[in-house]
Amino acid sequence: MDRARGQRAILGGGLPTRFARVPPWPARLILLLAIVLSLLTLGGPAGPPPPAASAGPGAQYTDRELYREVVRRMGEGQDYYAAAATAQRGHGYPTAPPWAFREPALAWGLALLRMEVLRWGALALLAAAALVLMRDAADQAPGPRWRRIGLASLFGVGLAACVVAPAAPYLHEDWAAVLIGLSLACWRPGGGWRLGLAVGFGLLACLVREIALPYLVVMAAFAAVERRRGEALAWGAALALLAAALAAHFALAARQHLPGDGVSPGWVRFGGWPFAVLAARRNILLAVLPAPAASLVLLAGLLGLAGARSAWTGRIAVVAGAFLLMFMTVGRPDNYYWGLMIAPLLAMGLPYAPAALADLTRAAMGRRGAVTAARQTGRSG
Repeated sequence: MDRARGQRAILGGGLPTRFARVPPWPARLILLLAIVLSLLTLGGPAGPPPPAASAGPGAQYTDRELYREVVRRMGEGQDYYAAAATAQRGHGYPTAPPWAFREPALAWGLALLRMEVLRWGALALLAAAALVLMRDAADQAPGPRWRRIGLASLFGVGLAACVVAPAAPYLHEDWAAVLIGLSLACWRPGGGWRLGLAVGFGLLACLVREIALPYLVVMAAFAAVERRRGEALAWGAALALLAAALAAHFALAARQHLPGDGVSPGWVRFGGWPFAVLAARRNILLAVLPAPAASLVLLAGLLGLAGARSAWTGRIAVVAGAFLLMFMTVGRPDNYYWGLMIAPLLAMGLPYAPAALADLTRAAMGRRGAVTAARQTGRSG
């Protein structure tokens, strides 16, 4: 037992992680799966594809330019759906199915702000608030202070890509990332007024970008499983409001399609783990690594979050995992930037990864001393 504790201390451990009690065979399967998934990226895309050529004037016309044009047209007095349909039709974008149209919430907000400096300022201010609140929220994580500071700092590093990219305020995924971060930074197990903020920011993230839906689902599921009735009802109400808003949005968007307009080929592509890693590499730390190394670091961070004995870090791990599973099924090669929505979360668990991997490796090797130490530590606590 003393030897197990000594090894854990050398590897940056402290209290045993959740993986200390995993039986040998599940531990071996987890480690094997991490290796196999990383090897799969050897045949995947090495980086994002080049932007598609514009169907209209100019050499290139990206999604950011499309959304900027929609906001400009709204500033000239056009209704959102008319502005979006005109811009999409004019540049070869599809107008069907209805979900080819982004939700109007962000365009409305940017149109109200009018000036470019105010749009950038609003995004930067919310991102700064998310970072400050995340440092406070990180005290929910276990372990020494340096780990909690590291966790919050890595959130900030991941968030950087959402606020420094060209035309960042016009990309819905940037705002969704900031709002999801604010929601997680406000969440506390005791509920209270912070719960209202957490639910509100989570709902806003989905109203800005509907594919942020897994966030609300995961948070509602955790509340239900943990029998937090009031919290489960709050997240359920947010899901109901989102469903109503999407129903209205799709009904209005469906009216914009005209004969001869383009129809989307669909987004269900089953890109698998290579596409999930490509999306995850919107995080700056992962972007500088080759795909297999990025995969290993990504999985290590997720295991660190999952292994930490905290309801808060467990939620972050499952949220990130749920989005990665979605990316394995949904998304064309040019949709890699969807990963911005969870980029701030993906490396947060790295300060906890050494202890988690150490416990997982010992469990895989059948060294039950780690399990015994975990049990005795739990009893003495």
